[in-house]
Amino acid sequence: KLPEKLAPHFAREGIVHEVGRLCAKESAMPDPATDALLEHARQMHKSMLGPDSLAGTCAASDELMSQAKAVAKRLDDGEAEALVELRTLLSGTGDSLSSYQVLTSGLAESLLKWLLDAVPERVMAFVEIIGGRQG
Repeated sequence: KLPEKLAPHFAREGIVHEVGRLCAKESAMPDPATDALLEHARQMHKSMLGPDSLAGTCAASDELMSQAKAVAKRLDDGEAEALVELRTLLSGTGDSLSSYQVLTSGLAESLLKWLLDAVPERVMAFVEIIGGRQG
């Protein structure tokens, strides 16, 4: 059984998701090493990372992931104010986003698109807000 202290970390770092993804795979060609890996992933999923486990529950109710998805959507909508919340999410006070959360929430892609759109004020807003000059 997965220790309770580790369950939230396994969720935040994407381990729950990746093991679940592995469980859904089938070996294309018989290969003992791949078959053993898939079987081990299925056992882990069943015993400690499935939807009914603490780690699975943490993954399903990941508030930081929800916040990151909301910020990504706001950036997609062109909202400069979303940068204030982004700064909070990335500040490192309390729980901050993991790289897995940044990538899978769509936040990295949305921020890049937001910055690269031909709107000159956006880069300055990014520097001012993320750089901490605006509150």
